[in-house]
Amino acid sequence: MFFQQLLVWLANETSSCGGIVWEFTNGQRQSIAQFQSPDHPQVVLGLSPENHQQIQQQAIAANQGIIVRPKAGLPDAADKKHPVILMAGARLISEQPSDQYLIEIFLPTDLAEDSYRNASKRLDEACREVAEIDLPKRPNEAAAASQSLELSSLDSFTREIHRSIDPTETANRIANETRRVLDCDRVSVIQVQGGRPKIAAISGQASVNQRSNIVYAMRKLAHKVIPTRQPLWYPGEEALPPQIDNPLTEYLGVASTRSMLMQPFFDRPGDESLPPGQKPLPRKVIGAIVIERCDQQWDRSGVENQLATVTGHAEDAFRNAYQHRNLLFYPLWHWLGNSWIAMFTRNLTKTALAAVAALALMVALLFVPADFKIAADGVLVPKSRSNVFATVDGTVAELKVKHGSTVAAGDELLCLKNIDLESQAAQLDGKINQLRDTIDSTETLLLAGDTDVDQPLAEATMSSQRAELDSYQSQRKLIESKLEKLSVVAPRDGQVVTWNLEQRFRLRPVSRGEKLMEIVDKQGPWQLELMVPDRKAGHLLAANKGSDDPLAVEFILAANTSSTRHGTVAEIGNTTLIDPELGQCVRVLVDTELSVDDIQQIRSGVSAKIVCGKSSLGYSLFHGVGEFVQKHWFALF
Repeated sequence: MFFQQLLVWLANETSSCGGIVWEFTNGQRQSIAQFQSPDHPQVVLGLSPENHQQIQQQAIAANQGIIVRPKAGLPDAADKKHPVILMAGARLISEQPSDQYLIEIFLPTDLAEDSYRNASKRLDEACREVAEIDLPKRPNEAAAASQSLELSSLDSFTREIHRSIDPTETANRIANETRRVLDCDRVSVIQVQGGRPKIAAISGQASVNQRSNIVYAMRKLAHKVIPTRQPLWYPGEEALPPQIDNPLTEYLGVASTRSMLMQPFFDRPGDESLPPGQKPLPRKVIGAIVIERCDQQWDRSGVENQLATVTGHAEDAFRNAYQHRNLLFYPLWHWLGNSWIAMFTRNLTKTALAAVAALALMVALLFVPADFKIAADGVLVPKSRSNVFATVDGTVAELKVKHGSTVAAGDELLCLKNIDLESQAAQLDGKINQLRDTIDSTETLLLAGDTDVDQPLAEATMSSQRAELDSYQSQRKLIESKLEKLSVVAPRDGQVVTWNLEQRFRLRPVSRGEKLMEIVDKQGPWQLELMVPDRKAGHLLAANKGSDDPLAVEFILAANTSSTRHGTVAEIGNTTLIDPELGQCVRVLVDTELSVDDIQQIRSGVSAKIVCGKSSLGYSLFHGVGEFVQKHWFALF
């Protein structure tokens, strides 16, 4: 109906005799609309069917209208039955990108040349507008497409996704083949590892950038959707909880998706035919598939069965790869299964050499002695260093030093101000002066022999006042000692290494016991502060107990990794400390022979290895694996 009306409109606009609309699908053409103007005689083409179809293909390939004129000498030319033909092709934006349409209109041969050009221009404009229309498929076409998917496309799709049992390769095949068979814009496959979703494959991409915005937003959405164990449809029929709606909104803003399905994958099929009363086995989510359309919103009722069929096959392929990869010692069995050819005579020598090499390696791992070393990280610090603390509360009034300042013992570092102490000192001074004046007046009266003065009472009062005066004077000395501590001095010679003192303490209050700065002696000696993980401390303590000499240490500085330095263990802590990054650790101090010329930065990072005696080469290299197995075996039993 649409193309029929289009031909009528073109006939009125161009004064044509009529027209035909042709549909080209998979190399086959079909007439889908025709129109003959009642004001013109019947059209007779002066072309053979082969030439006509060839010119039609040229018009489609040219992507613009062409004019076909009748050849001279044709019969009945005087009757104008052989018209001038205008052709233009249109490739519609439809569900099948291969659909192509050709519009032909027939004009009389006696028109002016400008009329032909104007008609060709109108036809080109009409084809461009038609190409932007998303025409719905006719019912028979939709049924044919569905049948084609079920027969040919689905068969090749199933073969491709089941071709491998490698999880990564299977995920890539599922993503690319699902996109092909459904003709959607993007398909992603998610793999659940350790309870966390990871994007394993995206259609059309050889690898996945886990840091990209789309991948991060999809992973964040999957982290909320997968625990529900239910598929997520967008747009959906029901309102979503905010835990899912918020990350979904964030993902849609990044990905520009208009339709989406996130379908979880399980490690076992659903138990749909269980006897009554029997409980189904628990199923674990091992992944998910995400199917997206960016150009339009799909009708869920129209695509739900098709998506269920495709995602069901994809889940089977993903589950098979997952289960095969999780078999105990699967890499070993896989290698043994593929190595049977090595038993042929032509490879017997190579097999024997490989067996001898493996045996020699095993003997070396068991019997060749090697240094048993424990790795630890730490920092390089001067052995002579002191921290400066505030001994009284106060506000920093003046800083006398800065980072890098060289000081001597007793030099003033900063001045504190405490208004409460100064006020208490002033009050005590007033009371002391008042008592002294009162005692002096009473003594004067007693010496003068004034008869009006009760001498025993006056002497008792003076004794009480002198005791009170002594108390005030003691309090004044205590306040004075605190006032003296407002001036913070250096406890030793050295250099101030605390960074950015002005910004940290200028006019800021400090409390008693608060660390103000650190002073170190950069001339040495220097030592390492290592943090040995608690799980390795047993080897260290046993080696230290069984050795008469200090344990040797090899280390490199983070600021200078070109050479390996040496030292000896000086002290091992008796208490386990809690490190924010490493957890439970034991502090170890290591003496070094580094000079000031070797030091570039105080508290530079250090990577060290403590030599804890001798052991077999295999134990030295793989003792961590054995300890891991023992720990988890003990946890299980």
